[in-house]
Amino acid sequence: MKNNITVVGGLYREISPKSDFFLGSGGRAALFLAEQNIDVKFITCATTLACKSFQASKRGFISSNSQIEIINQETESDISFEYSSYLFDPLIIGYEGFYEREVNLDNCLYFGMLNANIKIKATNKVVYDPQNTSQPKKFNETGSDAGELAIVLNEHEAKAMVGSLETSDLIRKVKEVNGADIVVLKRGPYGAQVLVNDEISDVPLFLSNKFNKIGSGDIFSACFAFSWIIENLDPIEAALKASKAVSVYVETQKYENLSIILDRTFIELDQQNIARKIYLAGPFFSISELWLVEKIKAIFELYNIEVFSPYHAVGVSNNSYQIAQADLQGLENADTIFAISNNFDPGTIFEIGYARALKKNVFMYLNYAAKKDLTMFEGTGCVISDDIDFLIYRAIWNK
Repeated sequence: MKNNITVVGGLYREISPKSDFFLGSGGRAALFLAEQNIDVKFITCATTLACKSFQASKRGFISSNSQIEIINQETESDISFEYSSYLFDPLIIGYEGFYEREVNLDNCLYFGMLNANIKIKATNKVVYDPQNTSQPKKFNETGSDAGELAIVLNEHEAKAMVGSLETSDLIRKVKEVNGADIVVLKRGPYGAQVLVNDEISDVPLFLSNKFNKIGSGDIFSACFAFSWIIENLDPIEAALKASKAVSVYVETQKYENLSIILDRTFIELDQQNIARKIYLAGPFFSISELWLVEKIKAIFELYNIEVFSPYHAVGVSNNSYQIAQADLQGLENADTIFAISNNFDPGTIFEIGYARALKKNVFMYLNYAAKKDLTMFEGTGCVISDDIDFLIYRAIWNK
């Protein structure tokens, strides 16, 4: 297959409780594309150590013999993302200085970078992913040109770029201010929307059995770029492939050829089943307990889900009857229940039982427990996991 795609993007160190690699948006996309049996040019700004580490780890990530040629502007220090949980904001450390360069190329997958601005002059197709939820750059603000331009970004980036608008107005405004031909708006659990020729099409989300969110957006952009640029698919079909690729990646964390990815059976999320109101059960009697409640509540609200949290909605008082009645009313009005179940707080356990009696789905975050303690929870159909990221998405999916 013709080698005519260049990846421009970051090569960052990513540290989590389970892994420690040099990847970043650019590195992850380069690996995915190389696994599609094409050679890739990867333009980045990183330390020599980062580049060597990435090339060394490549052999453990992909099975193809494709080459990844790194064109690097060396930096003095590495940028690191330290994750306590994939859904919580990482601690970003280590970037000093800002680098600029200009490159001429044919086709490009272009990610915004923390420590650099690459001005690209592309004669053909460009997929631009701004990679910034606070101050995303418009494509023309990078000083770049493209023969044909597709913008891929999430809803939060879009709102940061053009303001809070209704979805249809939001995606059109992004297209207008970037001078784009195509916009793909990723909407988390609600799938994605594609704008082409002033017509908006919906792209579904596909369910997964695990959910490791880190890098999911990178894989979406990489798969979309491959399908649109290399395979010359129409943007809607390219986005559909990308959605399927993401559902596999968040489950396996593997870089696979699309022929293998698409050979799976995919289950489309029914948008009618998505939880609109979630009851957040859990103790809040210490700083650490309240911190976790606040964090989970904020994540649900990020996806426009109404959260009933007893601490926030009812508060604390000495009137047990009033508190209990208000909490139970909140349970009855909720679509589903997310329960922070560590230490088996009595109030939380009561709420779980009450919810199951109402035939509502219960998702229990529990990171340690003896098997004998789970009988009634497992036996009544509660979803129990110590993977908080996966459980949060299962609660949103209400499945």
